[in-house]
Amino acid sequence: MMKRILPCIVVLSLFSACGGDKGGSASGPVSATEKAAIEASDKASEFLQDTNAPPPPPLPANTGGGVAVVGVAANDPFVKRLESKDPEEQLAAMNELLDGWEQTSERPFTGVQDFVKAGLISHVPIAPSGAQFVYDKRTRRITLGR
Repeated sequence: MMKRILPCIVVLSLFSACGGDKGGSASGPVSATEKAAIEASDKASEFLQDTNAPPPPPLPANTGGGVAVVGVAANDPFVKRLESKDPEEQLAAMNELLDGWEQTSERPFTGVQDFVKAGLISHVPIAPSGAQFVYDKRTRRITLGR
């Protein structure tokens, strides 16, 4: 179970890992792209942990138009599952994001748009079946609805 949740916890906690030494690393100075990723992670973190913090700026989509996930490369298996043609794979990835949210955020989760508002993903993926991702407050899980 922890192995499945780990990518989401990594996504949601990047601020602590990235927010350290912003001046450079052992491999050289931080690039503009890395600085932007650090800033996006910091803003998402602040929003999740401070209920008075303003929402971060929108996260741009990947260059191919796919779902971007803050601090995660476009070719990462987690991103590939969010963009999968299999709605069950997408659903599992969305629920992993939800699990990470519940473990790290002070904000109550109200719906899948919260991921976008928090700057964690660029947009909610579209299920191939035409269904939409819906948050069920009773079960506290994301499901596919019509």
